[in-house]
Amino acid sequence: DVATLSASKRVAALALVPDLSDDLLFALTVEQECARADRAAHAARGTTLQRFVGFLSRSAASPELRQRHPRDLSVGQRRLLVLAVQLAHSPRLLLIDEPSRGLDPSAAQAVRRALLATAKSGTAVLLATHDPAFAAMADRRLLLADGVLRAEVPA
Repeated sequence: DVATLSASKRVAALALVPDLSDDLLFALTVEQECARADRAAHAARGTTLQRFVGFLSRSAASPELRQRHPRDLSVGQRRLLVLAVQLAHSPRLLLIDEPSRGLDPSAAQAVRRALLATAKSGTAVLLATHDPAFAAMADRRLLLADGVLRAEVPA
């Protein structure tokens, strides 16, 4: 029960990638954004950048990408960057709202791969989506309608 945790333990246990995930990007370069996340999480230097690059396709993971402004990345690359940043402190639970919003099919596939890898690493992933391809990834699906939990949907 997260309500019983102190604020610092709650921050360590949970990560959130909101629908407007770009609001979580502050630094002037991708490399600086990742370094900021490493410092805040007391993670080894380069951990977040390595995770971000791992989420990207080989063709997208160019060395020049590290020096680009985060807002100059594609929507999919920004979503993967925010995901890497939010995972820097190794949370037990990742909450992500509408992970496929605004993504083309290849970017959506990259985000799906990243979320599956995150779940496979032991972090629970809870997502809210209207996208059937993302819903199909889930071990358990719940229907939320008009703000009310309605039913469990069979896989």
